[in-house]
Amino acid sequence: MSLFIKPIFVAAASITVFATTTLSHAAFYSGWSYAGIEIPSEGQPSAAQGNITNHTGVGKLLYTGKTWTSYSPHAVRNEGEYITSSVSNNMDRTPFKGMELYLWSSPSVYSGSYYRYIDFTLKMPGVSDQFKFNLELIDYGSSIKLNVLDGLADPIIDYKGKEYQLEMLGFSNNNGNTICDSWCSPDYQAKTADVMFQLKEYHAPQVPTPASASITLGLLGFAALKRRRRA
Repeated sequence: MSLFIKPIFVAAASITVFATTTLSHAAFYSGWSYAGIEIPSEGQPSAAQGNITNHTGVGKLLYTGKTWTSYSPHAVRNEGEYITSSVSNNMDRTPFKGMELYLWSSPSVYSGSYYRYIDFTLKMPGVSDQFKFNLELIDYGSSIKLNVLDGLADPIIDYKGKEYQLEMLGFSNNNGNTICDSWCSPDYQAKTADVMFQLKEYHAPQVPTPASASITLGLLGFAALKRRRRA
């Protein structure tokens, strides 16, 4: 089974080049280094600090927050995970595991010194496009929580003749039977979870014809006129 990443072009005339990844063996596997972490610049606390490092070649590890003791700061780690051929043949039918999450809560991080917004990324061998998912880290003083804010990646995937987007559903500790859009870790503890995904069918937005567009605009104008008269 193959995945095709479909770029979206606005120009009237363009050449579309499809990148192909064969999933019949494994797109993700233990030791895969294509799982990443990025820090968006917008919305972060002004005093936020941290660094991203490789984690034994299988993923990325973010340390974030300034501490006043010898304890390490908060730690967020993601790792690319193995997807079998049987899973890759049924990705449009059932949620599947695409990452593993490790979350450590430090008891001694100064308020406002950690990165609040974090992007998890995935790449597939042979495909230049990157799948990006936005998460939020919240410190409650005695625990931290990681929320999925925007779990829908932009690239369009052609799979079995239909178009999909890759969606991060959330976290699970029971093989996907229960999936939560947030994950918590109390101070002094590390909590792990499977990060679950699904393929969400993509429906291109319909562009109205000139006639229908004028009718729509006319109706909107009529509604605005009625509101003005009532005012």
